[in-house]
Parts: sequence; C-alpha cells; structure tokens
Amino acid sequence: MTEFKDFQGAAKRLDDIDLPLLGYRIGVGEDEVHAFMEVEAASSGFDRHGRPAMLFEPHVFYRQLGPGPKRDRAVAAGLAYAKWKRDYPSDSYPRLKEAMLIDETAALKSASWGIGQILGSNYEAAGFETPQAMVLAFMEDEEAHLESMILFLVNEGIADDLRAHRWATVARVYNGPSYAVHGYHTRLEAAYRKWAGIPDTPWQPDRAEQQPVNGEELKAVQRQLRSLGYTEVGVPDGKWGTRTRAAVLAFRADRGLPIYVGIDDELLAEMLRSAPREVAPERRTATTEDLRRSGSKTIEATDKANGAAVVVGGAGAIGAAVQGIEALGGQLEAAQGVLAMLEPLKDSLIAAGPWVMMGVAGFVVYQMVLAQKARLDDHRSGKNAGPDAHAKIEVAR
Repeated sequence: MTEFKDFQGAAKRLDDIDLPLLGYRIGVGEDEVHAFMEVEAASSGFDRHGRPAMLFEPHVFYRQLGPGPKRDRAVAAGLAYAKWKRDYPSDSYPRLKEAMLIDETAALKSASWGIGQILGSNYEAAGFETPQAMVLAFMEDEEAHLESMILFLVNEGIADDLRAHRWATVARVYNGPSYAVHGYHTRLEAAYRKWAGIPDTPWQPDRAEQQPVNGEELKAVQRQLRSLGYTEVGVPDGKWGTRTRAAVLAFRADRGLPIYVGIDDELLAEMLRSAPREVAPERRTATTEDLRRSGSKTIEATDKANGAAVVVGGAGAIGAAVQGIEALGGQLEAAQGVLAMLEPLKDSLIAAGPWVMMGVAGFVVYQMVLAQKARLDDHRSGKNAGPDAHAKIEVAR
C-alpha cells in the first residue's frame, strides 16, 4: 500500500498568475477558466485539514471491484452500492481508508479529487500513470489540480469548446448526459458573463509562446500532424483555426510537451521523431452500441431515421434520413443528394402506393446502415476528435 501520510502534503494554494498562464496554454482566457472552476470545481482544492478535497463514491467502488469476494466484503461493510444514492458523510476520508484496505487502487479510482473533482479512474486523462501518483501530486499543490483539469479538458476534446463558449458541449462531456437537468451549461454561461466584467490578472505571455503565423510553414505542420494520426487538424490550409489548435494541444498532451497552443522548435523536433498516434484499444474494438450509449449524435440521428422508416414509412423517414447523413459531415454525399431530391416529392410518393413507400423505406434503412458503419469506422480509426468521438466522462460531483 502506498504511504499517503494521512493525505496531508504541502497543500500549496494557487497563485493569481496560475489562472491566466494555464488558460493561455489552451487558448482560453482567465474568464473561461474562472467560469469553469466556479461551476465544475470545488471552492478549494483542500479541506480544513489540508487534505485534497475528496468525495468517495460507493457506486463507483462497486463497479471498480467487479464481482467477487472483494465486492461482497465492500457491500457488507456499506462501502459499495450497486446504484448511486445520496449518502455522503461530512468527511469521506474514513470511508475511503476502509475501502483502501479492501483494494487501494479501486478505492482511489472511486473518489473525486481536488479543485476539478476529477474521478480517480480518469487519472490517465489527467496526466498521471497511476491514481496513486495523481493523489500524491494533489496533496502538494493546487497548481497540480488546475494543470490536471486543463490537461483533462485537452485529452477529452473540449478545450476548444470552452474557448468557443459551447457551454452545452462542455457540460455534456464533463458531466454526462444529465448535464441539462442540473443546468450546468446555463450556469457556465452565467459565470463566464460575471467574470468577463471583472478585470483580469495583469499578465503577458513569453515570446516563445506566441501563436504561429499563417502560411506554408503552418501548412507543413498541419500535414505532419495528419500523417501522425491527428486528423482533427482538418484540411491543411495554412490557417490557424480551432481544429489546428486542437490537434497541436492533443499532440503536446500525448508527447508530454508543455501544454500551450503555440508551435516552437521543441514541437517541430518531436513531430519529426514521433511514431503515428496509437488508437486506444477501447476505440479499436468499439461497437455501434458503444457509440449509442456514449451519446453519438450520428447514431441517434440514424436510429431516428430507421424508426421513422419502419413506423411511418419511407416518405416520413426522408427528412430524418437527411439529418442522419448530414451528421456525418458529408461522408455520404451521394445518398444525401438522393434523399434531398426525394424530400419535396413526399406527397407524390405517398400517392404512388405502399410498394413504392416500402422501397423508399428500405433505401432509407440501407443508407442509415452505411452511415452508422462509416461513423463506427471513423471512431475505430481515431479520425473523430470532437466531443462526439469521446465516451462520456464521469466526474463525481
């Protein structure tokens, strides 16, 4: 068992300069970081005893342990539940320590930690090799909490959404599909408006961290990023936009480089000696059902189109089918064109009789099968890097 010294370390607080510096590194301002922290983070990274702010989740511990004697023992001790329930003591540490006696790693992965309340099972996305390493770092300095939160946003593909103020996307990925029930997206927007009216901390980035100029040099960087598997960069066009920024940040995060949005000699050298990006095993083996559970908009749209084809017939499914194919970003342009042509003919199709309708319905279903296959292929290859390409992130509240 790792020695945590009752979870008490240096407990150093954030400096004022930490917020604009770390925000700049992912292309957002101090106001966006403040807003995210206000809604999604604990009021402090440490409790009154100087320990990292922590909330132990028995339902996560149940899942982490899996079937067997360890879980049976945890359930009997009241440390693991099959389903979530509102049962949080004022101090979660005694319960965590009991759980650690059963399985240290599973227990640490079943608690949320620090300013960002990052679930321990997300330690890799937060930049650590083990949950133990994450907790030890969080014991020392709130800056580690904030750096991990920023890195987490990068690794989960929502740093650019934060920059673009796509609050619903940020909230959905960070909090899961129930984000709207708790109003996380509206709270993020309100917090940003508040902080936008408050003067920022005086600070200027170093010259080395300035964004690159547009042109052939940037186009070469974009081509190299694509060749390394960072397809989120889009089409190499020599323009410094959100997609290029996302690819640069992802490459830096994967290679352990300083996380900021600029291009420097260190980045260029690392790109030259790097092997292509490895697609995670869970992506390579994903199924359509996995994408459906993760909330893929494409799968949702194609499911609706299939349902319309079966229930109300071909004409009623055409509009939904067009939306489903459009969700793929033009990958099935030919089918999209055919469906768009058929849409104004819906009334005529209905009048033509049931056999024509059945034929159109069959065409719709077939195109949706192709659409789902194309979406799954993109996911397995790592091509999609937007929020829709990522599994939901569980961050304990």
